[in-house]
Amino acid sequence: MSRRKRSLSLWNFRFRPDLWWLGGVSLLLVAGGLQWALASPPLHIPATPVDQVNVPVSRQWMLLLQAKELIPPGSSYTVTAATPDDEMMLHMLSLGILTGRRAVPRSYYGTPTGPSAATAQFVVSYECAGAPPEGSRHALLHGCLWATGARQD
Repeated sequence: MSRRKRSLSLWNFRFRPDLWWLGGVSLLLVAGGLQWALASPPLHIPATPVDQVNVPVSRQWMLLLQAKELIPPGSSYTVTAATPDDEMMLHMLSLGILTGRRAVPRSYYGTPTGPSAATAQFVVSYECAGAPPEGSRHALLHGCLWATGARQD
């Protein structure tokens, strides 16, 4: 019986490194959990898959989601932006978001594609680059959308 009492005493606790490690790790987890729980911006579900990683691409994504509601399926569209990189990213994102509509690129990696963009029925413009006067366009959250008057093929 004395052997049993000795194994449960606090004196033996000091000589068990595995319990010290377990206690230290537990304290770190509790401290980290409290810091996470008290974080100033609370965790939220992002509006787009790239909200937390790439804000400009997230803004383009939101623009295309709004444009999707206004461009009828089967219509053609082109995209514009102030820089060739933004225009290329917008075009690539549009291929996945504006499904059921025909993309007509104005440029491809900064190289103009020719007059084919003039056949597009709608123009989606990031930050309203090259947009017509306000009366003939739809103002969206991060850009504009307007109809070109081109006939559908």
